[in-house]
Amino acid sequence: VLDAHISDPLLKMAICSYWSYVGLPPSRLPFLDYAMYLFTFIEQKPFHFKGGSQSLSSALLDSYLEAGGHVRFQCAAKKILVTKGKVQGVVTQDGSEIRTHQVISNCSTLVTYLEMIDRAAVPAEMLQSFSSRTIGPSIFSLYMGFDREPKDMGVTEATNFICLTDDFERQYRSGRSLAKPVWALYSNYDAIAPDFSSPGTSQAALLTTQYVDNWLSVSPHEYSETKCAFAGHLLNLLDQIYPDCRGHIEEMEIA
Repeated sequence: VLDAHISDPLLKMAICSYWSYVGLPPSRLPFLDYAMYLFTFIEQKPFHFKGGSQSLSSALLDSYLEAGGHVRFQCAAKKILVTKGKVQGVVTQDGSEIRTHQVISNCSTLVTYLEMIDRAAVPAEMLQSFSSRTIGPSIFSLYMGFDREPKDMGVTEATNFICLTDDFERQYRSGRSLAKPVWALYSNYDAIAPDFSSPGTSQAALLTTQYVDNWLSVSPHEYSETKCAFAGHLLNLLDQIYPDCRGHIEEMEIA
C-alpha cells in the first residue's frame, strides 16, 4: 500500500516510524492494523501521563482500595493452582496460598502457562498455539536525569525518533544484534510538561528494540560490561542529533 501511494522514502519513514511501538516493520504488518494505529495517533493524539506512568499505577491502586480490595506488596506469585480446568488459587513465593476463582496475570503468556501452571492443567489448544508464535522484541532503555531543561539542550519536542537509515528492515534487524543500533526513540517528558521535574532540570528516556536472544548468549560475568557498552552506543546515537545532552546527565539507569 505504501509503495502504491508514496515514493518519497523520507515521507514513508515519517509515516511508519511508529512501527517500533508495534514490534514489526511495515513489510510484516497487516495494513489495517497499522492504519488504525496511525489514525489513532493523528486524530486522537498521543499523551504522556502527568507524573509519569507511576501516576496511573497509583490511581488504579487507589480505586481498587476504595472498592474494598486488599493489596500485598513484595509478595511474588509463584504458582497458579488449577483443578479440573478451573482456577483454585495462587501460591506465593513464601508458600502462602490465596484462594480465588480468577487470576489476572501480568507475566508473559509463556511464563503464565508454562511456568506458573502445571503442564497437565494447561489446555492442549493453548500449548498448540505456542508453536505458531514467536517471541516479540523487548526494549533496551536509558532513564536519564539532566541538570538542564530541554530547550537548553536543543530539545523542543517530547518524542523524537532518531534514525540513521530509512530502511525499516535494517532498523528491525538492528534489534537482532548487539552491534551499534541504527535507530532510537528519545522522550524528554519536560518538553511537554515543564513541571514534570524541578526547575532547571529534566528527565528523559532513550530506548531501542532488542531481542532477548542477544542477551541470553552473554555470559554472567560479561553482562554488566556488555550492557554498559550498548548504552554507550545509544548515547553516541543521541549525540548525533542532540550533542548537548550527554554532558548534562546527572543520573542514569540502564534497563
